[in-house]
Amino acid sequence: MTYKLSDAQFIMMSTAAQRNDRCLMPSETLKGAALSKLASKCAFAAIAFSCALMAPGTASAVVINDLFVFGDSYSDTGAYVKQTTNGNTAVAYLAKDFGITLTISKNPAPGTDGVNFAEAGARVFAGPKPPATHPGSLTRQVAEFRNYVISHKVTFNPRTSLFFLLGGLNDHKFVTSAEINAATIAQVTTLYELGARLFEIALLPSKVPVFTDSADNLNPGYRALIPKLRVEFPDAVFGLSNWGPDYDQIIGHPSQYGLTNVTDPCRDFKPSTPTCSVPDKYFYYYNDHPSDVAHHIVGNELSTEVLLISGNPHLPQL
Repeated sequence: MTYKLSDAQFIMMSTAAQRNDRCLMPSETLKGAALSKLASKCAFAAIAFSCALMAPGTASAVVINDLFVFGDSYSDTGAYVKQTTNGNTAVAYLAKDFGITLTISKNPAPGTDGVNFAEAGARVFAGPKPPATHPGSLTRQVAEFRNYVISHKVTFNPRTSLFFLLGGLNDHKFVTSAEINAATIAQVTTLYELGARLFEIALLPSKVPVFTDSADNLNPGYRALIPKLRVEFPDAVFGLSNWGPDYDQIIGHPSQYGLTNVTDPCRDFKPSTPTCSVPDKYFYYYNDHPSDVAHHIVGNELSTEVLLISGNPHLPQL
């Protein structure tokens, strides 16, 4: 992944270094070229710190110490399905990189912890057919967050809490991009009214064949939506996340990340199916769901992305 960093972005990375943030610390499964890419990013932060010491009038980075996630199986860490990978999903690694405790929506009283509401199979606003009650759509996940807040079971600082919307994989072409954007605006409005001010909205992966139609249908709308949200909510910060393209990057260039198989799953969901011998060489673990190593790479990419969110001086002072 290539990043063109402005002077201000270098300074933001330096701020992270001054906070002693974990600089994209890799797990033992991240080796070779992938590890070199992460090491290079750590070097960026160190260089930026040196530059910041000499730069007058520097802008401050957004400091993130809480995370709220709304999504589907690519983000689910146990709210609905216990496991869709052989480790963690990307948002869990994002939380880990920032030292955030990320619980799930089954927790009756998360308090100041981050919460992952993502449920495998979720759509953006369409819910399951009755009598089924799960998976809950992103709209319902946002409503659950609202219930937590108004019942004082969740507290957060608007200036340092990131709200991450990663929906649409399961919508395919069942709905239009305009309908998805309208639902996303409604979700953002609810979160904004509760105090949320830092948002990321994710692009979808287009190189995962089962979800290509979803990406083709919704990504153009998501790209157009971000500037509209910035106008409608001028005192909030909105980022267009490369979450999906980060997975595409791995699929398109597997050797850069030490992977050898980006077409076959390591195993399927049948208990009787044997597991492949080297899951860390596979992009897919269960069927069309990424392996732990793929999620870890993307989680670290998200950490870099979040560090580069431009701070908004109009955020409320608390």
